[in-house]
Amino acid sequence: MSTAAKTRHRKCLEYIENHKYTTIADLVDFLKVSPITVRRDLTVLDQQNLVTRVYGGVVPYEGHPTDPSSYPQGEEIVVRLNANMEEKKLLAQRAAGLVKDGQVVYIDAGSTCYYIARLLSEKKIMVVTNSLIVVNFLKTFPNIRLLILSGEYFQNLDGFIGTVENSLLQNIALDIAFIGTAYFDAAKGCFNGTFSETEIKNTVNSLARESYIVFDSTKTTRSSPYLSIPIERVKNIITTSRINDKANFASLLEKKNINVLFADA
Repeated sequence: MSTAAKTRHRKCLEYIENHKYTTIADLVDFLKVSPITVRRDLTVLDQQNLVTRVYGGVVPYEGHPTDPSSYPQGEEIVVRLNANMEEKKLLAQRAAGLVKDGQVVYIDAGSTCYYIARLLSEKKIMVVTNSLIVVNFLKTFPNIRLLILSGEYFQNLDGFIGTVENSLLQNIALDIAFIGTAYFDAAKGCFNGTFSETEIKNTVNSLARESYIVFDSTKTTRSSPYLSIPIERVKNIITTSRINDKANFASLLEKKNINVLFADA
């Protein structure tokens, strides 16, 4: 890293600490640099857990991605963002490394997928998503083309689910998709908490050239009622070696010809 970049980062941190909530425009005026440079600097500082990107700007890092009292969406998604944060960031790094410039990328609603979106902010890609929190984060990046899927808003997901988005998906050539799940059973497949999620997850999984089910270790021990993607249709998985009985888990999926990527391997 150049001396100039280090100096900017130090000035950024001092300014953000003094002003608490800070916009990109504020930092552009203060540092006398372009918005692109500020965004790049903030990405570095955010990845180092020195600041936190929030809706419309940035705040000092306090050990969690957002403050529920000031966050414009529902509090439930904030709680999920905070849960198993470091493991989710590992998953996000593994997933983001699979994406190339020029691709059309689907990012599902959910906390882990939000962390993936944060790491893709410097890519020149089109992002297709039903996640409001992903939209609110990526909309400030001119290198990202955004296609927002509509439908009924579900506050617990901070996303949209419905038939409108599913019909639109039929006309999109998805290169790669990252799909979340509330519960994963190595014998049965992906489960979710609402029946409405089933159609979109199935549609994306079948349409994308590459699709990855992404989940942290807690998602193999919790139960959810609705089967969204049967195990026979699962192609790739990204998880961590922290899951229970990793050897048996990997063996079961290998027999089904499912590719498993352990983010911490």
